[in-house]
Amino acid sequence: MNKVAASMRGAVLVVSLIMLLLLTLLGFAAMNTSVLEVLMSFNTVRQTQSLATAENVLRVGESDLEDLVATSSANAASYYYNHYDEGTDPLETELRDWSGFAAEEVEGAVAGTVAGSYLVEYIGPRDIPGCTAAWEEGATGCKVHAHLVSARSNEDGSRASLRMVQSVYTTLTGP
Repeated sequence: MNKVAASMRGAVLVVSLIMLLLLTLLGFAAMNTSVLEVLMSFNTVRQTQSLATAENVLRVGESDLEDLVATSSANAASYYYNHYDEGTDPLETELRDWSGFAAEEVEGAVAGTVAGSYLVEYIGPRDIPGCTAAWEEGATGCKVHAHLVSARSNEDGSRASLRMVQSVYTTLTGP
Protein backbone atom coordinates (compact mmCIF):
# COMPACT_ATOMS: atom_id res chain seq x y z
CA MET A 1 0.00 0.00 0.00
CA ASN A 2 2.93 2.25 0.66
CA LYS A 3 4.19 1.92 -2.92
CA VAL A 4 0.75 2.74 -4.40
CA ALA A 5 0.38 5.83 -2.23
CA ALA A 6 3.87 6.99 -3.19
CA SER A 7 3.15 6.61 -6.91
CA MET A 8 -0.12 8.62 -6.58
CA ARG A 9 1.60 11.57 -4.99
CA GLY A 10 0.69 14.76 -6.94
CA ALA A 11 -2.00 13.15 -9.15
CA VAL A 12 -4.77 15.10 -7.45
CA LEU A 13 -2.91 18.34 -8.11
CA VAL A 14 -2.48 17.55 -11.83
CA VAL A 15 -6.15 16.55 -12.24
CA SER A 16 -7.35 19.67 -10.42
CA LEU A 17 -5.13 21.93 -12.57
CA ILE A 18 -6.52 20.34 -15.75
CA MET A 19 -10.09 20.83 -14.48
CA LEU A 20 -9.31 24.46 -13.59
CA LEU A 21 -7.87 25.04 -17.08
CA LEU A 22 -10.99 23.55 -18.73
CA LEU A 23 -13.31 25.70 -16.58
CA THR A 24 -11.27 28.81 -17.40
CA LEU A 25 -11.51 28.09 -21.16
CA LEU A 26 -15.24 27.52 -20.80
CA GLY A 27 -15.60 30.85 -18.96
CA PHE A 28 -13.67 32.74 -21.67
CA ALA A 29 -15.82 31.15 -24.39
CA ALA A 30 -19.01 32.19 -22.56
CA MET A 31 -17.67 35.72 -22.06
CA ASN A 32 -16.75 36.09 -25.75
CA THR A 33 -20.19 34.85 -26.78
CA SER A 34 -21.96 37.35 -24.52
CA VAL A 35 -19.78 40.24 -25.75
CA LEU A 36 -20.57 39.28 -29.34
CA GLU A 37 -24.31 39.19 -28.54
CA VAL A 38 -24.11 42.67 -26.97
CA LEU A 39 -22.37 44.04 -30.08
CA MET A 40 -24.96 42.43 -32.35
CA SER A 41 -27.86 43.89 -30.38
CA PHE A 42 -26.21 47.34 -30.39
CA ASN A 43 -25.84 47.12 -34.17
CA THR A 44 -29.52 46.18 -34.50
CA VAL A 45 -30.50 49.21 -32.40
CA ARG A 46 -28.37 51.51 -34.61
CA GLN A 47 -29.91 50.09 -37.77
CA THR A 48 -33.43 50.49 -36.39
CA GLN A 49 -32.73 54.09 -35.38
CA SER A 50 -31.32 54.83 -38.84
CA LEU A 51 -34.39 53.33 -40.51
CA ALA A 52 -36.74 55.39 -38.32
CA THR A 53 -34.75 58.54 -39.09
CA ALA A 54 -34.81 57.79 -42.82
CA GLU A 55 -38.58 57.37 -42.67
CA ASN A 56 -38.92 60.72 -40.87
CA VAL A 57 -36.70 62.40 -43.47
CA LEU A 58 -38.88 60.82 -46.18
CA ARG A 59 -41.94 62.46 -44.63
CA VAL A 60 -40.13 65.82 -44.65
CA GLY A 61 -39.31 65.31 -48.33
CA GLU A 62 -42.93 64.48 -49.14
CA SER A 63 -44.09 67.56 -47.26
CA ASP A 64 -41.61 69.73 -49.15
CA LEU A 65 -42.82 68.15 -52.40
CA GLU A 66 -46.36 69.26 -51.57
CA ASP A 67 -45.08 72.80 -50.94
CA LEU A 68 -43.02 72.69 -54.15
CA VAL A 69 -46.01 71.70 -56.27
CA ALA A 70 -48.32 74.19 -54.54
CA THR A 71 -45.97 77.17 -54.87
CA SER A 72 -43.80 76.26 -57.90
CA SER A 73 -40.76 77.40 -55.96
CA ALA A 74 -37.84 78.78 -57.96
CA ASN A 75 -35.23 77.02 -55.79
CA ALA A 76 -36.65 73.59 -56.67
CA ALA A 77 -33.63 72.71 -58.80
CA SER A 78 -31.47 72.38 -55.69
CA TYR A 79 -33.03 69.04 -54.76
CA TYR A 80 -35.48 68.26 -57.53
CA TYR A 81 -34.50 66.22 -60.57
CA ASN A 82 -36.84 66.11 -63.58
CA HIS A 83 -36.56 62.73 -65.32
CA TYR A 84 -39.52 63.50 -67.55
CA ASP A 85 -37.86 66.48 -69.27
CA GLU A 86 -34.48 64.73 -69.41
CA GLY A 87 -36.00 61.56 -70.91
CA THR A 88 -34.21 59.27 -68.46
CA ASP A 89 -35.61 56.45 -66.39
CA PRO A 90 -35.31 57.01 -62.61
CA LEU A 91 -34.41 53.36 -62.19
CA GLU A 92 -31.25 53.94 -64.25
CA THR A 93 -29.87 56.41 -61.72
CA GLU A 94 -27.33 55.30 -59.16
CA LEU A 95 -28.99 56.49 -55.96
CA ARG A 96 -26.25 55.10 -53.73
CA ASP A 97 -23.91 57.76 -55.07
CA TRP A 98 -25.76 60.99 -54.37
CA SER A 99 -22.88 63.18 -55.52
CA GLY A 100 -24.65 63.68 -58.86
CA PHE A 101 -27.60 65.23 -57.05
CA ALA A 102 -27.77 68.14 -54.64
CA ALA A 103 -29.83 66.37 -51.98
CA GLU A 104 -31.58 68.50 -49.38
CA GLU A 105 -30.27 67.83 -45.86
CA VAL A 106 -32.59 67.63 -42.85
CA GLU A 107 -31.25 68.76 -39.48
CA GLY A 108 -31.17 66.26 -36.66
CA ALA A 109 -32.67 66.51 -33.19
CA VAL A 110 -29.32 67.66 -31.77
CA ALA A 111 -28.31 71.11 -33.01
CA GLY A 112 -25.66 70.98 -35.69
CA THR A 113 -26.26 67.36 -36.68
CA VAL A 114 -27.69 66.07 -39.94
CA ALA A 115 -30.40 63.44 -39.57
CA GLY A 116 -30.40 62.57 -43.24
CA SER A 117 -31.03 63.82 -46.73
CA TYR A 118 -33.74 63.43 -49.32
CA LEU A 119 -34.08 63.74 -53.06
CA VAL A 120 -37.26 64.42 -55.06
CA GLU A 121 -37.41 63.17 -58.65
CA TYR A 122 -40.21 63.90 -61.10
CA ILE A 123 -41.10 60.79 -63.09
CA GLY A 124 -43.82 62.36 -65.24
CA PRO A 125 -47.56 62.25 -65.83
CA ARG A 126 -49.30 58.90 -65.52
CA ASP A 127 -52.77 57.77 -66.58
CA ILE A 128 -55.15 56.76 -63.83
CA PRO A 129 -56.23 53.16 -64.44
CA GLY A 130 -59.98 52.81 -64.89
CA CYS A 131 -60.57 56.51 -65.40
CA THR A 132 -63.82 57.10 -67.31
CA ALA A 133 -64.72 59.85 -69.71
CA ALA A 134 -67.36 61.13 -67.28
CA TRP A 135 -64.70 61.61 -64.62
CA GLU A 136 -62.34 63.15 -67.15
CA GLU A 137 -64.67 66.10 -67.46
CA GLY A 138 -63.87 67.00 -63.84
CA ALA A 139 -61.22 69.48 -62.81
CA THR A 140 -58.48 66.91 -62.26
CA GLY A 141 -58.69 64.91 -65.49
CA CYS A 142 -57.40 61.35 -65.80
CA LYS A 143 -53.72 61.99 -65.08
CA VAL A 144 -51.61 62.24 -61.97
CA HIS A 145 -48.01 63.39 -61.74
CA ALA A 146 -45.66 60.79 -60.25
CA HIS A 147 -42.64 61.66 -58.12
CA LEU A 148 -40.03 59.42 -56.56
CA VAL A 149 -39.00 60.63 -53.10
CA SER A 150 -35.82 59.00 -51.77
CA ALA A 151 -34.47 59.51 -48.28
CA ARG A 152 -31.43 58.17 -46.51
CA SER A 153 -30.00 58.32 -43.04
CA ASN A 154 -26.63 57.38 -41.70
CA GLU A 155 -26.80 57.90 -37.94
CA ASP A 156 -23.23 57.12 -37.02
CA GLY A 157 -21.46 57.53 -40.36
CA SER A 158 -20.72 53.84 -40.78
CA ARG A 159 -21.83 51.86 -43.79
CA ALA A 160 -23.53 49.33 -41.52
CA SER A 161 -26.21 51.77 -40.39
CA LEU A 162 -26.91 53.42 -43.76
CA ARG A 163 -30.62 53.10 -44.51
CA MET A 164 -32.52 54.31 -47.57
CA VAL A 165 -36.28 54.41 -48.12
CA GLN A 166 -38.29 55.50 -51.14
CA SER A 167 -41.88 56.33 -51.92
CA VAL A 168 -43.78 57.01 -55.10
CA TYR A 169 -45.80 60.14 -54.45
CA THR A 170 -48.49 61.39 -56.79
CA THR A 171 -49.93 64.88 -57.10
CA LEU A 172 -52.72 66.27 -59.22
CA THR A 173 -50.53 69.03 -60.67
CA GLY A 174 -47.02 68.79 -62.03
CA PRO A 175 -43.97 70.92 -61.35
